[in-house]
Amino acid sequence: GRATFKGSVELAHCDTLYTDLKKGLEGLILESYLHLIYLITPYDMIPQCSPNWMVYFKQFNQLSPIEQQVTSTVGVPESFITKKASGQAIKNVRERFVY
Repeated sequence: GRATFKGSVELAHCDTLYTDLKKGLEGLILESYLHLIYLITPYDMIPQCSPNWMVYFKQFNQLSPIEQQVTSTVGVPESFITKKASGQAIKNVRERFVY
């Protein structure tokens, strides 16, 4: 709507942005900067990211319990990271869109 127009948000990202902000309203986690960093990361940078999932998994295991909760809140649960790190195929269509 108006916020998209005034904020110069690309139409391709509007639905995702709205969903992310709505999830943030349900429970913005402020005990760490991780959730805020997630919310300000530009969507057009996502295709440029191709993480080494084994390194990602090792780093995930070093996060505090609160930071691990943030990853689940934003849609990247430990089970997803474990599957990607072990090279397993992703069956859930929504999970395929997480890089």
